[in-house]
Amino acid sequence: MQSPPSAKAPDPAQLLIGMYVKALRLDRGLTQLQAAEKLGIHASTLGRMEQASVRLRLDVVERLLRCYQVPGNRIRPVHTLLDAGGSRCSDSMPGWSERLAACERQAAAVRVYSGRLIPPVLRTPAYAAAVLSAAPDDGERAAAAARPPVSGQRLTVFLHEYALWPVSSDPAVLREQFAHLRQATAAGHTDIRIVLATAHAPVGQGHTLSELVFPHGHGPLYVVENDHALYCTGADGGSGKRALLDALHTCAQPSRRTPDLLDAARERWLARCVARIGRQPQAPRRGRTGPQGDSPPPSADDPVQRDPPPDGAPRSLSGPHRLPAVRSTHRPRRTRAAPA
Repeated sequence: MQSPPSAKAPDPAQLLIGMYVKALRLDRGLTQLQAAEKLGIHASTLGRMEQASVRLRLDVVERLLRCYQVPGNRIRPVHTLLDAGGSRCSDSMPGWSERLAACERQAAAVRVYSGRLIPPVLRTPAYAAAVLSAAPDDGERAAAAARPPVSGQRLTVFLHEYALWPVSSDPAVLREQFAHLRQATAAGHTDIRIVLATAHAPVGQGHTLSELVFPHGHGPLYVVENDHALYCTGADGGSGKRALLDALHTCAQPSRRTPDLLDAARERWLARCVARIGRQPQAPRRGRTGPQGDSPPPSADDPVQRDPPPDGAPRSLSGPHRLPAVRSTHRPRRTRAAPA
């Protein structure tokens, strides 16, 4: 579903913090009237603050956060975000993933593109744990957690073919994640579309791009997520992101092909994971390991290797061989021809 352009969008920081304090109120089971009475303001004023219909005042927001028992190290970043104006803002401060997750929960419709990993909105706990184990710093560890969608949310997800690569050599993690994707597709509340490697997607493969459309016509808010979140709205920042997501509707495979493409990818990577486990030696053998007895470096067909191979190296799901054969480790003995 393509989103209509917004006539006048609020600053991304205002929209982010407004939805953040709304999510905090709902998480604590408070109505607008109850929260407003605690602060001594009108409920209608609180409602306009949560929708970013009015400029958020730092003193009122701080009182709200303290009323919701938000720790001090989570309040200071909110001050920094509100001080930053304009059509773009970056959030890499403590609690950035919590603010993003709270904002996502308030969206009525979400469009997501992911080029390297299954996006958090569709991750299983085991998949998220595998990503978490490989995260080198706090920023990437915060981005690894699963953030499931809320009930009634319209979700459209564009998955690049490389995003289906496994993050773990454990076949159980792979089976569970693909089963979750198939279940989400069959349930009808999520539209998953695959972008093949041969489609030359207009969006890069190193990040996740999201569009959040909120009730009452607010937004959309665009989020570029990696080890932090970059927010943008309006004609300056949001128009280009909207055009990229709109273009994906053209280059992505139709929804009716998604189950077959997911099944093909699952069988491909299961075969390689199982074969890789079967090739692992039971004990180090002389001449098969490194100088310190370590395992040899991963080969070019290692399923856990995340860097995209050179052009033409991976067989696309659109190619004639959807289930590529697993490379055999048996090498026939070379025989020297007898002298004449």
